[in-house]
Amino acid sequence: MIKFKTRLNPFLYAKVLHEQLSFNLRITTNTKIMKKMRFILMACLLGTLQFNTFAQKAKTDPEHTIFYADVTTETNDVNVEIKDAVSRIEFSKFKIKLTNKTSDYIVYKPKESLLKISGSDFSPNDRMLLLQPLDKGGRVLDVKGNGKNLHADEFQYVLAGLYKIKADAPSIDVPSFKLPASVNDVTAGNFKIELLKISKETKETKAVFKVTYTGKGYGLVNPNKIGVKIDNGQEFANAKNQEAFLLAPGDSDKFETLFTVPGKVADMQFANMEILWRNAFSESDLQKMEGLTIDIKIDEGKTVAKNK
Repeated sequence: MIKFKTRLNPFLYAKVLHEQLSFNLRITTNTKIMKKMRFILMACLLGTLQFNTFAQKAKTDPEHTIFYADVTTETNDVNVEIKDAVSRIEFSKFKIKLTNKTSDYIVYKPKESLLKISGSDFSPNDRMLLLQPLDKGGRVLDVKGNGKNLHADEFQYVLAGLYKIKADAPSIDVPSFKLPASVNDVTAGNFKIELLKISKETKETKAVFKVTYTGKGYGLVNPNKIGVKIDNGQEFANAKNQEAFLLAPGDSDKFETLFTVPGKVADMQFANMEILWRNAFSESDLQKMEGLTIDIKIDEGKTVAKNK
């Protein structure tokens, strides 16, 4: 409280009193601001300490999973999608989906690709993928750390092992195959075809074959092109829908045929039939295609939410 020994002009007194009150108010306000700032700083410090503790724990917790953002990219020939990528200390896994933009076949060999993570390179050990023209397909790729830590916020996938096979590659002329069979195998070029099993009924005939490729390139087999001809000369397509497949030198695989003929046309149980191989077998060398490197980064929000 301010005291005056002499009489003071009331206007001057009011001015001095206002200045004193303003000074006191500023002191009070500044004190409140300082307290609030100290509270905010302490909260930030505590949050940082908790985050660091969480991060350190995550690096050593075998159950902690890092979730990554999906990635979409492309080359001139394929669209590429990386989805559902996750990593733990012991493994990294993701889905790769490829869309063939060409009118040729595309082969993807995952073993030739690389996953670069935490300063080390890893190769997937997944099987080869064959894409039909303008078709799509995928694989789930899974790599093991084998003692190395794969728990990282980001990694690179070097997509290699892409090859093209021309759809118009010359086909192999295979002699027709009679059913009932007088022989159980036929050889044409670098293909050997063996009859493993046959079932003849009134309305349908089923047969299972094994094909072996003995050439130095790659053999392409498309069972959907196979047909059958009955005694009256009518031809029918293979009703067993089976995708084309690729054979490396020395490889073998099986395929099926299913032929259905109306009973009023022929009783297939007794009819003589001739399998027409048409253009089901061809061979070609693989043409290497361009690859690309894909950056895969952590989805922080999803990682935090999924590890609660």
